[in-house]
Amino acid sequence: MTHINLSDGWTVNTTIPIQSSWTGGLKKYTIVYFVFEKEASCEQYPSDGSVTFSKIRVEYDNQQVKPKWETSHVEDVCNNRAKVLDPYTIKITWDTSMDNNRTRNTPQAGLVPFKARHNDLSTSTEL
Repeated sequence: MTHINLSDGWTVNTTIPIQSSWTGGLKKYTIVYFVFEKEASCEQYPSDGSVTFSKIRVEYDNQQVKPKWETSHVEDVCNNRAKVLDPYTIKITWDTSMDNNRTRNTPQAGLVPFKARHNDLSTSTEL
């Protein structure tokens, strides 16, 4: 997985080894998530109020697929939302002026407030 900051060219490459399944074979990953974590106060997030993930490439069984994304949120923290711009671009927005009234010690602080997910990789239309 590669993340590139298009503003300054900063890059992070991550390799995630495939785990073994309970049957002994390799585990199949069939769900992709883009997540907004809500550990900080709303005013601590970047003031421009958004981040865009673009040129998203998803493969299943070594074949590129065209994702059909769904968006949702668990809690309305910082008015964060996912917007699907197209199958290869997801924009996450938030409002830094809101008060999320959360601390890291509250039981809810670690929950994922929304997800943009593609959950039917096995039947996606190939490109």
